[in-house]
Amino acid sequence: MKRISAFFFSLLVGCLFAFSAQAAQKTKEKAKVQLPDTIPLYNGFSVGLDVLSPFNTLFGNGFTGSEISLDVDLKHRYFPVVELGGGHYESERDGLLFRMNGGFGRIGVNRNLFANNQARFFGYLGARYGFATEKYDYLGMKTTDGYWNTSQISNLMNQSAQTHWAEFLIGVRVQLFKQVSAGWIFRYHFRLAQTNSDAGEPYFVPGYGKNKPNGVLMNYSLYYTF
Repeated sequence: MKRISAFFFSLLVGCLFAFSAQAAQKTKEKAKVQLPDTIPLYNGFSVGLDVLSPFNTLFGNGFTGSEISLDVDLKHRYFPVVELGGGHYESERDGLLFRMNGGFGRIGVNRNLFANNQARFFGYLGARYGFATEKYDYLGMKTTDGYWNTSQISNLMNQSAQTHWAEFLIGVRVQLFKQVSAGWIFRYHFRLAQTNSDAGEPYFVPGYGKNKPNGVLMNYSLYYTF
């Protein structure tokens, strides 16, 4: 009888313990679900300056320009972004000189991969829609008359093009000082549409790079957060 009583007593204690643990877990989960979101919707904005664009010619890129960005911090999670820029490109291949002046814009959003962007280091994924317009020249075009077998040099001047594209990116940003940060962006883009002169398409697109169906770009920027 004592053994039976001890068994039932142990069973009762075990059931009470399991019930208490389950109740505590439910209370914890309920409290977690009901925890209010205390992060404000708006948490300031940052202005960025790409420090590589003015010096691309030093790396053999041929493009010299500038690019700025503006992003808004929404709940430390989503960052709507506008990027604007433009510049000059010049490149010579096989005696043919291509030169371009144009501008571009991108609009999109970044998604913070961490809970709080105020950390000294954070990363994000993003997407953009891009648009560029440009004026370009081809200088030194050589044409040959098949009948007379003579050659002449001509210039293709004042051509224009508009390009649309989409891109996906990954980026990191590191806080340098209280309101100053720096970061890399690695972009993969693909062309959506392009309109250009019947005489020839541009060799280079501002904000996009070489005029190929897809490609990659990299930015290194300094940011100031307000």
